[in-house]
Amino acid sequence: MNHAFISISYVSLRLIRVFLCFACALTAWRGVAMDSSGAFQGAAALSYARRVSAFGERPSGSAAIDSLREWIVSELKPLGGQLLQDRFAGQTPTGPVPMDNLILKFPGTSGKAIVISGHYDTKHIPMMHFVGANDGASSTAFLIELAHAIAKQKHRDDIYIVFFDGEEAVGNWTQTDSRYGS
Repeated sequence: MNHAFISISYVSLRLIRVFLCFACALTAWRGVAMDSSGAFQGAAALSYARRVSAFGERPSGSAAIDSLREWIVSELKPLGGQLLQDRFAGQTPTGPVPMDNLILKFPGTSGKAIVISGHYDTKHIPMMHFVGANDGASSTAFLIELAHAIAKQKHRDDIYIVFFDGEEAVGNWTQTDSRYGS
């Protein structure tokens, strides 16, 4: 088995998923009535990605993900949306693991909804310091900056920004060992 090929394929698939998330978010953006005060700030998103990465490895159930979650909540609360926490125990191959999704809702008036999501956990990879800079950190940073931009705008549709915990596999990625919270 060629582990280099598997690693490259895994990274390629993850990058494709991140690209698709951004593409979906941009498509969904059409439901938002823009005004000049609600521009997405790329430099701010990059700063958030650095900050998220600085929390280090963040596997579900870890102290690091708890600290990151508290920081994300502190960034989202002042924005004025409705912030919900969805706490649950992910049934993993190693037993139940506490997990917590964050859901920020900006109410609209149309009765329709747009959901933009990403994950903030990282996979625990033994003997590797994996902080997920271009994985959970970049999607988290994107969502935080998007929330800041949306909070300053008027919009027709309900907009849900969802931060998933438990996206990563505890062991090997399978249908039953991944995406616990999503």
